Amino acid sequence: SMQTPTKMTGDENGPQDWARQNDECVKAIGETLKMVDSDLSEIILRRIFTLNEAVMNREYGTGPSWFKDSFPVALGCRVKELEYPDFAVSVEAFAIRNANKTIDWRRVPTAPVKEQER
Repeated sequence: SMQTPTKMTGDENGPQDWARQNDECVKAIGETLKMVDSDLSEIILRRIFTLNEAVMNREYGTGPSWFKDSFPVALGCRVKELEYPDFAVSVEAFAIRNANKTIDWRRVPTAPVKEQER
């Protein structure tokens, strides 16, 4: 389901703050999964929707390591507008129960370094 960076009151978390809103979305997804006896390690796909004019205020790959023990496929999309004007990001995630135990997550192998490149 789509997660937007709002508090339970409906107030926005970190207006125009891409990094904070992304973190709040992932936290909300984690809490939602927790309600059904699951967690972030069972996410197999996540999509990040970012406003066209949004500025990423944190280098991609830095910040909390939410998915350090799994390797969900991640897609990013630039969109014209989200539900509210101050939303810079929204996250959609798909999980499969027991994915963390039954999927053989394979890393893309790195190419060997050629002797002349050393």
